[in-house]
Amino acid sequence: MERSVEAHRLAGELAPRLARLIITLRRDTAAAGLSRVQLTVLACLRDGGSRRITELADLEQITQPSMTALVSRMERAGFVARSPDSRDRRAVQVRITAAGRRQYDVGLAAYTEALGIRLKRLSPADRLALGRAIAALDAVLDDTDL
Repeated sequence: MERSVEAHRLAGELAPRLARLIITLRRDTAAAGLSRVQLTVLACLRDGGSRRITELADLEQITQPSMTALVSRMERAGFVARSPDSRDRRAVQVRITAAGRRQYDVGLAAYTEALGIRLKRLSPADRLALGRAIAALDAVLDDTDL
């Protein structure tokens, strides 16, 4: 029971800080030209290959029409391409393009730079502590046993 209470307390302290960090990074990187959703869609396509729009919508927890509109904007920008789904002719597969990979790299670099500037404010001991926490965050994000 004690571990459950401690985990709940930690979650209550961590969740608002993570949300604020995401908002801050979004604000700091607005000039990079990619929204957070565009960046994560490109990451998903880069890392996982082509996906159906419904899959992307589910991953981002937005509606299918909203994802369709987002994909259309990204397609006009040249970041993604659509092709017929070989298993279901009513559906399309979305894949990242070479321009999308370049834009993802630009967006990720902007996020990395913005976060790096903020991390420089920390003491070496605090940066070391955050470095050690990366493995713990990876474990929190691991969905294999869910």
